[in-house]
Amino acid sequence: MVKTLVSRFFELPISRIIDLDIDSIPTVLEDDMVDDVLHVLRSSDHTWVIDNREKKKLVGVITEKDFLEILAPPQLSGFVFGMPDIRSLGLGTVETAGDVMTRKVISTEKDAKIRAVIERMRSYRVRRLPVLEKRELVGEITLNLLIQKYHDALNYVDITR
Repeated sequence: MVKTLVSRFFELPISRIIDLDIDSIPTVLEDDMVDDVLHVLRSSDHTWVIDNREKKKLVGVITEKDFLEILAPPQLSGFVFGMPDIRSLGLGTVETAGDVMTRKVISTEKDAKIRAVIERMRSYRVRRLPVLEKRELVGEITLNLLIQKYHDALNYVDITR
């Protein structure tokens, strides 16, 4: 019985378990000032960067680690290959979310199966993925949510929204 339940869990599309309320997801605009980003990061460990509030096209992500990189004083060495990363709050080279964000975002579609999402998270070593529909941000799936829903499924709790 448990084996059947678990296998059915992995075959569910993530749209059945995620909250599709986009307003509950941390977002900033690409041209928002760093202070606005810091305000969001006070209550979240990440924020998705979108191009505008209407279309919500995903253009990047900012994590606490991204801010660690710009908070730390730049370390310029005499042995640098290529262009050094001189993004720094101290040097004044960072002003907007676009200056801080990571542009290459690993994402998933809302009709993806839970199994595929877990494999993607494991493969890329990430704990959260933005959920897109036609390149528009419609939700997010986190490792924590997957753990919660898996536990609920093992305890025979209805896990669908």
